[in-house]
Amino acid sequence: ESASAWLSSIERRARLLQGKVKRLSNEEIAVTIPFNNGAELVEKFNKFFHPTGEKSSADVTNGETNLPEIDSRLSLNQNNFLLLVRNRLSYDLDLRSL
Repeated sequence: ESASAWLSSIERRARLLQGKVKRLSNEEIAVTIPFNNGAELVEKFNKFFHPTGEKSSADVTNGETNLPEIDSRLSLNQNNFLLLVRNRLSYDLDLRSL
């Protein structure tokens, strides 16, 4: 039951960011969130994994607070050279809560 609550939470967060969710099975989903540039990618990624105000009283009664919080951050550094754009994407993931 907690896995389905977690998947429902992911679906809700994706839709808030104008994303699409496709259920592949009861335990698996595919999330697509559109973005136009690197800054928007970073913003949407961090909002998806760190939503503000996500915990409501309904979530607490459903037991969503028992799920571990995984800290993750995405950052992007872009450099422009004449006809080239260099992108450096960094992803930090902290799995200590597992």
